[in-house]
Parts: sequence; C-alpha cells; structure tokens
Amino acid sequence: MSHKKSMLNGYDFSNYLDKPLQYVSMAIKSNNAHEEISFLCCQEKIVGVWLDPPNNKNSAANRALSQYNFVYNNAGELLKYKSPYVGDNSKTGNLMYSLAWTNGVKPISVELQTDSEPYGNTSNCHGYGADTTLSLPYFKNAAVIFSLIDNVGIVTFNIEGNEGNTAYKFTREEIEDYFKKDVRKYTKSQAEFEEFLKEVLDSNP
Repeated sequence: MSHKKSMLNGYDFSNYLDKPLQYVSMAIKSNNAHEEISFLCCQEKIVGVWLDPPNNKNSAANRALSQYNFVYNNAGELLKYKSPYVGDNSKTGNLMYSLAWTNGVKPISVELQTDSEPYGNTSNCHGYGADTTLSLPYFKNAAVIFSLIDNVGIVTFNIEGNEGNTAYKFTREEIEDYFKKDVRKYTKSQAEFEEFLKEVLDSNP
C-alpha cells in the first residue's frame, strides 16, 4: 500500500528494497487536521514519499520507528560549527538548529552554562507528536554535540510535547564510554566525521 501511495507522488522505491533504507516520519498540520508524511531514504536520497491520513492504524508504529531513523544531511555543514568553547553563542546556536530532529521536534531556545565546569548546553524543544518517553534521538544528537564542542561536559534536551514534558541529560563520560573513544577525535577531517555520523545513526545504547 505504501509503495502504491509513493508511486502516486512520483517515487518508485521498488529498486531500493535490497539496499539499506532509512524511514523518517513527521506530523504536519493541514486544514486543522494532523496527517503524517513518511519518507524512505537511501544514502541521503529520498526514494519514497507517502501521506497517511489522521488516525491511521500504523501511526503509532511509524512514530516509534522514526526515533531510530533520521538523517544528518550534511557533515560539512555541521563541521562549520565546530568550536573549542560552548560559550561560542553563534556556532553553538547554529549547531542546535542544524541537527537531525524527529516527530516534528525543533529547538526553540538554547541555554549555555559557562560559569563553572562541567560546562553545559541545554536545548529547549517543542513539537507536535513528540513522545517524551523516547530518548534515542537525543542520545544521537548529544553524541554529535560532544564531538563538535570541545569543552562541553553536559548536554540537556528539555522536550515539551503532546505526551508530556521531560528532560534528557547526557554527560561526555557516558557518551564516550559508549563509543569507546574521545569523540572529538572524529572531527579532524570531514571523511572521519562522516564515518562517525554513520556510527551515531546506527547507535542503540
């Protein structure tokens, strides 16, 4: 059924079914109703697009899957915001808005704690469809932040969504314990950083 819907939109993904695919789903508001638009991606290219009506029986499954499947589109763009200091407002703020997000979640403000160590970065986020029980997307974004901002020690995401409000906090120690390496070393070149982003996308602590 999804394949037929996608073909109506000009995307035939039948030739990609034997390749690694990423599934991305987001909620959109149209005519005062919420619908879900779904994407299939292969190597950062969209190969399938279809729209699910409100209350589609697969909506819950789509939202659950979407936390594991989102894409960092441009390693070079993210690398532009590499900084030795969390207090670099411009680079830190731009980095937050350039990360991958899911379920329509977006940062609406960024707070920096630079008075004493461990220095902190807090993203206040909001979005329709945000299930505040799903932490994996924020673990992945924290890993990217720790790799690009040298002196940040704590990364926090305050999430406000229709499932409630919660906060996810990550320390540099727990991220680097998972990846078994100082993640800042992955940003020495774009090629190394691209490999790290693939590892981040595959992570499931």
